[in-house]
Amino acid sequence: MSVDANSEPRPGKAAPTLPVHADNNWLPAPFPEWETLLTACWALDDFTLAGGPTKVIPGTNALKRYPSPDDLLAEDGAIPIECPAGSIVLWNGSIWHGNYSRTIEGDRVSLHQTCTRLSFRPVHFGPSRTTANSVKTG
Repeated sequence: MSVDANSEPRPGKAAPTLPVHADNNWLPAPFPEWETLLTACWALDDFTLAGGPTKVIPGTNALKRYPSPDDLLAEDGAIPIECPAGSIVLWNGSIWHGNYSRTIEGDRVSLHQTCTRLSFRPVHFGPSRTTANSVKTG
């Protein structure tokens, strides 16, 4: 697998939720039987329900498709990923996930690193929005 892209903090309280989606962008459904992507999410602050954690819908990876408009509204079976700062959570490109709304002050801070198979051309999401103010150094 090759490193593909990363992400940065999501803005503070009342930030819009990230809709449920599958990371297998640029692939037509049905997705291949073999996985194409792996995302590692490093929680740099505590992921609590009030903090707007990532949500996943277990078992959706087996559907090998993107969520439909009805699926987006229902989000049946969605569960929060709650974990302490420093945890790393992994998911494949087929699982449906998004995030819950943040209801507390402050930013949700995490680092997402997406890896793809070597045969895939890396996809970069453009310049990082990470600023010197969002990165604390020792």
